[in-house]
Amino acid sequence: MNKLKPFSISIILLFVSAFIMSKSTQQFRYVDKWRWLYHVGWISCYTFQIISLVLSFMFLIFILKKDFNLNIKYKFIWIALGLFPTLFWLLITIFIVGFKM
Repeated sequence: MNKLKPFSISIILLFVSAFIMSKSTQQFRYVDKWRWLYHVGWISCYTFQIISLVLSFMFLIFILKKDFNLNIKYKFIWIALGLFPTLFWLLITIFIVGFKM
């Protein structure tokens, strides 16, 4: 499998678009007529987050199994982009658990 770059790009685009979607629908929160748009945006945001997290775990499994051709330029950047959702939520979880102790 030689698709390290497209897989990394699709994961990071899903992850970033989820945050953009949540911020862009925030303005409809207090408008009764458009509140449904706020809810649809947040449901889509959570869906995109879950999909990007699952894809990131799959990416990690592919990296560990060495299914990707890693003889490419800037491979660590592409690996970091692919694993970004997993690392992000891991850090958030560590900080939340750390502050509650």
